[in-house]
Amino acid sequence: SSHDVAHRVVLTGAYELPFGKKRKWGSNWNRALDWVAGGWEVSGMAVMQSGRPLQVTQSGGAIWDGTQRPNLIGDPSTSGRVQDRINSYFNVAAFSQPPGDVPGTAPRNLNYRGPGIKTLDAALLKSIGTWEGQRLEVRLEATNVTNTPMFGDPATGFGATNFGQITGQRNGVGPRNMQFGLKYYF
Repeated sequence: SSHDVAHRVVLTGAYELPFGKKRKWGSNWNRALDWVAGGWEVSGMAVMQSGRPLQVTQSGGAIWDGTQRPNLIGDPSTSGRVQDRINSYFNVAAFSQPPGDVPGTAPRNLNYRGPGIKTLDAALLKSIGTWEGQRLEVRLEATNVTNTPMFGDPATGFGATNFGQITGQRNGVGPRNMQFGLKYYF
């Protein structure tokens, strides 16, 4: 399937730091010190996922009854970091133009995948007690904390000028993004 993701790991967790009132350290702190150093929590979510199979098509193919694909005449595999292969993610010489009205030998999906995803989202929050049973929560959240680029799939239209090149980022996963929030519980 074109939507197959062979490997996906999602790790998530939250940890209340052991400082402040009703915690392991600082349970006898005064209100001012507890307000500054107590009540902190960190949380995070890491996602690691392999890429999806690449589907090579024929740009401007000439076949009367369906989609023409190029001929697969070699191994499209290349090695190295994605960053080093942006202009040649796979071996474009592994494909050739089939004659008119011939389907081509490339399979619908190659046994070769696009770039995967590695991202870390995190949050730092502080809970401040106000009155009995009420509290203020201050949050700093960041998506893609490490600012790791998430490359999109390479162009897979054989015959196109950008065939085999990665020209953009993956949709929905961009550069680091941070937001600040306040929440009052009463």
